[in-house]
Amino acid sequence: LVSIVNFEGKGNSEITQPMELTRFVAQLSGYDGKGLLYNPYAGSATYCTELTGTGRFIAQEKVLSAWGGGVLRLLAHKMDPSTFLCEDSVGRWRGVSSFAEDAEYFDCIVATPPFGMRVNHGEYAWVYGDLSSVEELFIRESLPSLTPNGVAIGVFMQGLAFRSGKAQEQRKFYIDNDCLDTVVALPAGVFAHINIPSIILKFSKRKENPGYVKMVNGTTFTEKGKGRVRVLFDELLSAIQQSDERYVKNVSISLIQEKSYNILPARYFEKELVIPEGFELRRLSDLAEVV
Repeated sequence: LVSIVNFEGKGNSEITQPMELTRFVAQLSGYDGKGLLYNPYAGSATYCTELTGTGRFIAQEKVLSAWGGGVLRLLAHKMDPSTFLCEDSVGRWRGVSSFAEDAEYFDCIVATPPFGMRVNHGEYAWVYGDLSSVEELFIRESLPSLTPNGVAIGVFMQGLAFRSGKAQEQRKFYIDNDCLDTVVALPAGVFAHINIPSIILKFSKRKENPGYVKMVNGTTFTEKGKGRVRVLFDELLSAIQQSDERYVKNVSISLIQEKSYNILPARYFEKELVIPEGFELRRLSDLAEVV
């Protein structure tokens, strides 16, 4: 499946992601595979094969070629594909929402929503006109769809961490309500055909460290690979597990609020400027004149 996607190139890039990233997200989630997993925007069902243990899963993919590839993947892993549904996750959300007819609560919700896909115009504008993107929709619908110990985790474009407007309003909601558990900044070039930086957001109904968000700056965990940047996911996971202070920092909610709800990890790893005693910080324009 990976070989076919790589051969077809950019036109098919939306249905796959590096398996190393999928496994990293699975490990970061902390989900034990014993409950009920929900994977909207499932692509070729890689999250299902990595995260489903003795529990059950429901997954959705509307692109027929991706769905067919996912069915083959599940069969190859000796998994029942009957709950991998060929349907639109936007129009048929399976969790709790005002439009769900047979809603369920999930122990883990995981996805890589389509990057840059808008929902505030076209056929869904009347339903989701107050949102800008599928990424925002995934977050809004996931939070009420979790069990009391549930987690939601996804891979998003980095702009979701600092954009103003609807994205900032949403960040304010889940920060003020202490739902955000972890933010991991990834370098550009993780995906084969789109050279944009991305982030991982993990939400939890029962955080280990209430009042704080774990910020992880993983942008330097790279090495040059064939055709694209290779991210050192094993080393990054080790740094997170060991709470390596060079890359991992627990940031208080109050500080995030002070920074206008910007959750880009780099903002919290900036070195504080120490001004020696007897000196003061002044603008250069106040001291010099250009002639």
